[in-house]
Amino acid sequence: MVFIVMDPADSNTLITGAKRVWRTKDAGKTWTAVSDVLDGSFVSAVAIAPSESRTLYVGTEKGAIFR
Repeated sequence: MVFIVMDPADSNTLITGAKRVWRTKDAGKTWTAVSDVLDGSFVSAVAIAPSESRTLYVGTEKGAIFR
């Protein structure tokens, strides 16, 4: 399963995750890791804070939540 969200302030910015969080600012042409490996499990949820699009919330299969 793939979890991906679009920045509500910039439709060219997408966020996704595997064992770390990745971001593209050019509609998917290039991707940059924006986190280290989180807890060793796969990302199971990604959300952008509605009040501040620079803040991400990420959940993992182990049940951890990262900001």
